[in-house]
Amino acid sequence: MARRVAKEEAAGKKLGGKPPKAPEPGARDSDQINLTDEESRIMLPVAGGGFEPA
Repeated sequence: MARRVAKEEAAGKKLGGKPPKAPEPGARDSDQINLTDEESRIMLPVAGGGFEPA
């Protein structure tokens, strides 16, 4: 967010789009877990639906 403010000051005008929000700690209701490997993380959705673990 500080980098965005610095760019706006350097350009002399506001950048387009919505300003970023700070991440919220903790799990959300929409989060998913992997029951076989707790260390894996779910990445972006893949084509055709579903998620690819990493």
